[in-house]
Amino acid sequence: MLKHLLSVAAAALLTAGSAMAQSIAIGETTYSKMSDAVAAAQDGDVIEISGEVIVDSRINFEAEKVYNVKGAGTDAKFVRGEKFTSSLFLIRGNATVNFENLTIDGNNVANVGNKPIEITNAAKSVSFTDCKLVNHIAERVIWAQKIPVTLNGVIAENCTVTSGVIFVTRDNSNVTVAGASDYSVFFEGVTALVGGENLSGNIALNLNGNFAAGRVVVSGGTAVDVFSLVDAPTGYSLEAKDGNIVVVYNNYVVQNETQNTFYTSFDEAVAAAAEADVLILLEDVTFGDRFINKVNNLKLKGKTPEIRLIRNFVNKVFIGLDKSFKLENLVLDCNNMSNNNYEFEAGTGTFTLTNVKIVNSKTTKGLFNVKDTNRTLSLINVTMEDCETEVPNIDLKGKLTLEGDNNLSVNVTFNPGTIVAKDLTNETPIMVTLPEGTELGKSIVTGTADATKFSLTNTGLKLEAGEGNNLVLAKRTSTGIEDVAVSDENAPVEYYNINGMRVNGDNLTPGIYIKRQGAVTTKIYVK
Repeated sequence: MLKHLLSVAAAALLTAGSAMAQSIAIGETTYSKMSDAVAAAQDGDVIEISGEVIVDSRINFEAEKVYNVKGAGTDAKFVRGEKFTSSLFLIRGNATVNFENLTIDGNNVANVGNKPIEITNAAKSVSFTDCKLVNHIAERVIWAQKIPVTLNGVIAENCTVTSGVIFVTRDNSNVTVAGASDYSVFFEGVTALVGGENLSGNIALNLNGNFAAGRVVVSGGTAVDVFSLVDAPTGYSLEAKDGNIVVVYNNYVVQNETQNTFYTSFDEAVAAAAEADVLILLEDVTFGDRFINKVNNLKLKGKTPEIRLIRNFVNKVFIGLDKSFKLENLVLDCNNMSNNNYEFEAGTGTFTLTNVKIVNSKTTKGLFNVKDTNRTLSLINVTMEDCETEVPNIDLKGKLTLEGDNNLSVNVTFNPGTIVAKDLTNETPIMVTLPEGTELGKSIVTGTADATKFSLTNTGLKLEAGEGNNLVLAKRTSTGIEDVAVSDENAPVEYYNINGMRVNGDNLTPGIYIKRQGAVTTKIYVK
């Protein structure tokens, strides 16, 4: 019996304690509703909040007096009622309201009023100190018109807003930010925040599309790392200048996508790159010295496939060294500069080009040098245009992999140079020159049995399907006229020199050429 009585007594004490923990008081006087306390408050009174206070009707601060609303303990909060969808607080009537040590909880109820805390032009000033704004679904949480508003140590959590947690109306430059902060600000007009003391954290600024260089976004502020720009175009950032934080524009040409950093020069971006980084070229880039890759698995990629990487020197363009290297979605413009060397050299890793176009080359040695058996060149949809090379485009001693549509010719200078094909889509055969003495029946291309994708320049030889998925070297059968076959008379005629380079058939000089019409390839001699 005694145990039962003690339990009842304990339950009563807990109930009483719970009721006391959820109270609204001015001094010794308590109120059941917040609106009653606001109506009773005298100028300068402190309305003390404990526990959870449910707000199911709008609380109006509209008298010309100072209201101090303060949380007692860490659990003091206002919570929106489940069926209440209007503003929680309306501040006007020349009122001054100071919220401190409080959580204002929207309870994840969609707010049709779009302004849970509405501060009108008729108010005098409002401050929030060590407050949390949580679980709000609205266009904005605090709507700040043309009066002083101070946010000191304000944190926003789990808020779904379309126009920022803090909405600064047009021409309001009276919003002071201070303390440990974490929220977003939306600027309706060209305004500026005021930098307060001990500012830290993260404040995201939505400038509503107005990114004019030199615009002051925080006056009297230097803690530039606290602020970030929302949806800023490439090149725009924030900088501390003359005691303010302003918008600056830099003409960034390269973005390190991996590190999310931007650079105003190609050389600077490359020097800062780490292993496996992806560098995005944002616009055409001209560089004045050859590129020697020193970072493994570095990728250079155009923001669009039309972006050009333009050579402005006489030498090789790229040298791979012992690192793998990738180029993607780019135009490699050799700029019609004479070069007595190769344009590109594969390193002992893999040099991979994907969706790349090579233009305006005047090299006398060819485009690519794969000079050792431990080097690999991988081409995926790589084509050339307006190039005047006099020898095959690829000098191959190592491994060549081909995929998609490619139109570069290959000179296999070491037996066995290896060619691997996958899903080829080229309509014009890839011209291949083999070294003298290559054995008949030897596998030349693996990964395809489609002999129409390649054409040999070697006299009397051809590629044909082998026993596996490969192409092997075979002798071309001939009569008095080499390579007689049924011709498609309506097919266009293409001419190539003995090195596999396509030439103009209307201006052939004396020599041996390869003529291709439809599926028929023949060798001709021009006197």
